[in-house]
Amino acid sequence: MNHLKFLLLLVGVIIFPSSSSAQELVTFNILPKTAFVRVDGQLLDLSQKTSIKLSPGQYVVEVWAPEFEVLKESIQVEAGKPLSVNLGLKTQSSAYKEFSNARTRYNTAVLKRTLKDGTFLFVTGGLTYAALTGRKGKLNELEDLINNRSNAYDLAISPDRIESIASQYNQAVADYEDTQKTHNTIVTVTSVLAVASGVATYFYFKGDGRKKLVKPVFSAENPLAGSSFRKRSYLSPGTSESLFGLTLNF
Repeated sequence: MNHLKFLLLLVGVIIFPSSSSAQELVTFNILPKTAFVRVDGQLLDLSQKTSIKLSPGQYVVEVWAPEFEVLKESIQVEAGKPLSVNLGLKTQSSAYKEFSNARTRYNTAVLKRTLKDGTFLFVTGGLTYAALTGRKGKLNELEDLINNRSNAYDLAISPDRIESIASQYNQAVADYEDTQKTHNTIVTVTSVLAVASGVATYFYFKGDGRKKLVKPVFSAENPLAGSSFRKRSYLSPGTSESLFGLTLNF
């Protein structure tokens, strides 16, 4: 009978702990919200939960987020006093600083590449347009003026009017001839330059001079997750584990 009482007492201690082992709710208010918290080996993902129950005592709290160094703080859990832990990460990790610098260099290189690409395309396009158009617009305008003065000459009656229109006609013809020479020069020169620029642009985009830019990626490993001695990564609020491996909920 005494053995049975001892066994029942032992089971009662395991399943129904005494008030001295009562746990208190500890709530973590951490910035940034993406942070992870580890309390004496128990890992807490703030995106999953923000509170756990801990027995009274002193604990080491470790806080980490992908962009920051690990922050360590000591907390004291007292019986009958729920605790709020308010911490904010401020010190950026060396890995993130290097990533940030690499990202700045990448963005600068992209900007320079864009300006360089645009310059090649703009110059080639502008020279091609000049070679195709030259001074066609001015030539068409002068040609219309010549036709207009020719028609006006045919309709003129007075000698003074005929002489004035003839002078305007001759001037328009002279302007047309000068513009024609300018047009031919522009077309010839810009055609040669457009071809040269087109070849340079082709080799620029296809050759080794235009190196591939690799966008930096930041992927930090969680230093708190790998060293947790618990088999389960996360525990639900109000959950604890006994020495015998039993998971008890209160």
